[in-house]
Amino acid sequence: MSKLLCDFCCDDEPIVSYPAKDAAIEIPLPGGVMVLNSVGGWAACRECARLVDTGNKEGLELRTFLSYSLALPVEDERVMLKAVHEVHELFWANWLGRCNRE
Repeated sequence: MSKLLCDFCCDDEPIVSYPAKDAAIEIPLPGGVMVLNSVGGWAACRECARLVDTGNKEGLELRTFLSYSLALPVEDERVMLKAVHEVHELFWANWLGRCNRE
């Protein structure tokens, strides 16, 4: 069985689930397109939940960018920043405005 991870930063201790409508997005990347399908709620760790709850979109994007850039080094950081922004916009546009705390 797979362990739940924070959908924003991949922390292995999510404490909140933010219900959201199912959605999909295509993100152009060098050499192709990444297709992301979001089904159901988004899990969040304590720090990402704090950023979501306070509406700190920039802080949340930075936290996500930093966590992913350590795991997935890219040649052009602007590409990853744009991808993170697009994915977060998908969340904000489809979040149902409440959360389920563990």
